[in-house]
Amino acid sequence: MLATALTLALAGCGSGREEADGETKTDGPAVSLPSAPSTSATPRSPGGPGPTDAPGGSTWSSGTSGPPGSSGGHGGTWTPEGRRTHTHWTPPSGGGDTAGQSRPSKDLAWTPFGPTSPSNDYANFDHVYDLVQRRDCQLAQTRYQDAGRQGKWESDPYPWKVLKGLVAACHIAQGHSDQWQTVTSAYSEVKGHSSGSCKYDAGFRVLEELAVFRMQHPDGKVVFGPPRSGRAACPNEITEFSSSTVRQGGYFGINGTWPVPVSVYFDEVKASFQPGDPKDRCCHRAGLSVEVPDGLPLGEAHVTLRGEGNSFYLAGPTVTVLPSVEQP
Repeated sequence: MLATALTLALAGCGSGREEADGETKTDGPAVSLPSAPSTSATPRSPGGPGPTDAPGGSTWSSGTSGPPGSSGGHGGTWTPEGRRTHTHWTPPSGGGDTAGQSRPSKDLAWTPFGPTSPSNDYANFDHVYDLVQRRDCQLAQTRYQDAGRQGKWESDPYPWKVLKGLVAACHIAQGHSDQWQTVTSAYSEVKGHSSGSCKYDAGFRVLEELAVFRMQHPDGKVVFGPPRSGRAACPNEITEFSSSTVRQGGYFGINGTWPVPVSVYFDEVKASFQPGDPKDRCCHRAGLSVEVPDGLPLGEAHVTLRGEGNSFYLAGPTVTVLPSVEQP
């Protein structure tokens, strides 16, 4: 099999994560890994070998990425060594890059930040996408297999075939070149089915870009980079709310997607959450239940979602506030 040189420019994102036990380990043949470069080395440009080249021609660099809410507290910066809190990324040995040798090269932006989805059901498509997005390859592989044992591959096949290809791509970025066939075969199985949920669409685009390049240039070089800055897989939006009419002291529910934990405001009055509300209060396909403040002025009130310290703001519906008890 022709070797494919990989450049890793990695950045993490995502909150509410399911933690792996220790370092992520991968399936596949044993790989003899080169030592990590010095953090003071000058980053290599994608066009050719540079100061951070590892033995065998593989290179990597640090990077950050993601829209607001996808860096810093959501994963921060990947170091040139490819290390993070609980995930260890290393470049592959070998690769066959030779100074002055010209080969087709592809810069590939990794799958975009979600926002993250609730992980109470570990074997659901959205959560496994999140694991792939933050490059927890082995945990993603485990949850993907869990979904198969639960019959989810058959009940909704195309999303899981996309994930099959993305999990393989995740392993390829760790140096397991034996996964290329899985990438291309998974794409062949979903080709023509490019429309689905927002995370499906985002995953499909990355899988297609990678698979098509591989099929056209089996000896080419893929440069894995961070997600494109400022772009999330799913838009911030309110998809549903319980009613356009609320009562003082009553209940109000709202569903949608937002990247950080939020509070609900009626004009400038902050509402209290009902008992049992999710602690994280975010992120993709989230649902909130609040109590309408007793003293909220009657008439129209504008609903907004706000992150701590107004770090995030999302305009919601305008509702009509009625008294707590019907007037005769």
